[in-house]
Amino acid sequence: MPYVWTPTRFGGRRQWFKCLSCGKGCRILYGGVRFRCRRCHGLRYQSQYEQPGLGGVDQADKIRRRLGDKVGSAFERDEFPPKPKGMHWKTYRRLERRYDELQFRWTMAAMARFGIRL
Repeated sequence: MPYVWTPTRFGGRRQWFKCLSCGKGCRILYGGVRFRCRRCHGLRYQSQYEQPGLGGVDQADKIRRRLGDKVGSAFERDEFPPKPKGMHWKTYRRLERRYDELQFRWTMAAMARFGIRL
């Protein structure tokens, strides 16, 4: 199996698999009949399959889990989780703003999908 090496920041080098099709270094080779990188196989990330505007639900879920919420989906409840002990208020407010932004984008995308206008 051929390899490619790249220099690391503080000396030394990092080893990568070499894609047999494009010749670029990659961390994972995907198999089947031929071993190739993700791009050569035409594979996409899960988030690339989501519809525009509706992909923020996963990010909002991640914010709620970071704050200790156990709810299954981000938009099941209206109230935002309280600040966990030890978290800075600046961080909590930044997460709250990001959550509100994601919720707004999701709402606007859902309304557009159903043809609802403000």
